[in-house]
Amino acid sequence: MRNNIEWHYIGELKNPVVRWSPLIRMLSWYNNRVMNGYIEKVLDQRYQDWREGMVTSQTPRSGIDLLLADYINSRKDKAGKILEPSFKKWAIPQLRLLFFVGHDSTSATISYSCFLLSKHPEILKKLRAEHDEVFGKELAALPRLLKGNPMLLNKLSYTIAVIKEVLRLYPPAAGFRLGQPNVYLQDVQGNKYPTEGCRIYILHQALHRNPKYWKDPDAFNPKRFLVGPEDPLYPVRGAYRPFEHGSRNCLGQTLSMLDLKITLAMVVRRFDFKVAYGEWDQLNGRVGTRTFQGRREYQIGDGGAHPADGMPSRVFLRK
Repeated sequence: MRNNIEWHYIGELKNPVVRWSPLIRMLSWYNNRVMNGYIEKVLDQRYQDWREGMVTSQTPRSGIDLLLADYINSRKDKAGKILEPSFKKWAIPQLRLLFFVGHDSTSATISYSCFLLSKHPEILKKLRAEHDEVFGKELAALPRLLKGNPMLLNKLSYTIAVIKEVLRLYPPAAGFRLGQPNVYLQDVQGNKYPTEGCRIYILHQALHRNPKYWKDPDAFNPKRFLVGPEDPLYPVRGAYRPFEHGSRNCLGQTLSMLDLKITLAMVVRRFDFKVAYGEWDQLNGRVGTRTFQGRREYQIGDGGAHPADGMPSRVFLRK
């Protein structure tokens, strides 16, 4: 998947000749074959788990489980011993899209998490203290602890608050909605705008920093997600939507949050981070100020929203 993304991105933005070269088509064919074959095997195995009663109402549901549940319910007693080829032909691209979105948004959020924690040592100190309390201070034991008891991740309330605040300040994606007849957008003056025939783009970056809905909107303050409704920091309903909101929210958000919690648990007590934009600009002959609203780490479009110039950084073993 990562190889496909890299080659298609290079071909799309760097060189039109590369984009249409036989090499990219051959690589894409091979990568697609590998991904499709792997996902098909997992689908088939998970379907057998369902048939044998190994999946219950208490089993955590993955994206594959949601697809299979709908498949089985729609066919009731007519579901056969193996999955229908037509279903797999439809389901595999949906799962690939889910994996791509989770991979792309998670990598950007990890980068911004390390950046913001490096700029706020008091928050980093609290985060490390929570990890010490939940996992103990023996860093080498963490993979074994998580493998033996994944539910330990549910005890990371402050870590979750940190992740949510990172996603508020630097949401990796936005949302689209198709306008409908008799559905209008209304501004503060009461003017109504029809949406029929329009595609509505929800700009999360602007919504998440709007002072109308957020106290100190540009401040990095995980406390927002730990206080009660009586606190002025408490998020206004509908104003926080990094995974969108409502019935069409992101199916991959559970996977993404799981990845983020595990990654932070694995790295924040072992490493220190320092952003190195000054070095990067000097090495690349950049002259002058390259900021947006005072931020050098502003977001750019690259599939999802990514840090400008990939956020060059120095990583140090923690003393």
